Amino acid sequence: MGQNFGVITKISESEMNLRELVQDPAGDWVERTSTLLLQAKEGK
Repeated sequence: MGQNFGVITKISESEMNLRELVQDPAGDWVERTSTLLLQAKEGK
């Protein structure tokens, strides 16, 4: 997912967890994790 070799590691009704590999300023590859909070669409 995305430009940084991302992999979705977990999905729930309220969030999605993502693990990706990114290059740090020195050029080394490091693992970064992110959590995206999900919102329900109202009216449906």
